[in-house]
Amino acid sequence: TLGYAVVYTHRGSYADGWINTAERTITVRAELRGADRAAVLTHELAHAVAHTDLSATTRAQREVQAEGAAFVCLAALGLDTARAS
Repeated sequence: TLGYAVVYTHRGSYADGWINTAERTITVRAELRGADRAAVLTHELAHAVAHTDLSATTRAQREVQAEGAAFVCLAALGLDTARAS
């Protein structure tokens, strides 16, 4: 419903996942499994939902907000992602 396609890639990157708002894609490293994959995807989805106006916050603020949202959402589902957060 957000209009984003999720892409899994083996392409090397410094990040486990990233969002491209212009192309409406969320990319996640394909090597990730289980809770790590869920954590990265949820983090990127938080960006898609909360960060439509990039001028309103700094990159650091957006990262903290997305990581916090992912942690809370996944904890509510019973997934412990504290070591990644």
